[in-house]
Amino acid sequence: MPSEFQPEINPDGVKKAEMVVCIPSYNEVDSIAFPITQADEGLQRYFAQKKSVIINCDNNSSDGTREVFLSTPTKTPKIYLSTPPGVKGKGNNFRNLFK
Repeated sequence: MPSEFQPEINPDGVKKAEMVVCIPSYNEVDSIAFPITQADEGLQRYFAQKKSVIINCDNNSSDGTREVFLSTPTKTPKIYLSTPPGVKGKGNNFRNLFK
């Protein structure tokens, strides 16, 4: 379970990218790893020359989605973004992405 609200976690310090894959989520602890690994494999195979990032736009999941996203091994850097507590919806996830 997430211990505290964190709007952004950027473990690799990514400042900009040429290719972005966004994975929206809400309480997807059991399924988030699959799209992460698929995105990473596709980016490595088809866009290895591009500076890429995988971003999880989450609705402040309470089931450990954040932890699974961050701990899933990838060659592509990852960023976790979360809407504030109480703010839900895929539209808010994408609004958060484009801020």
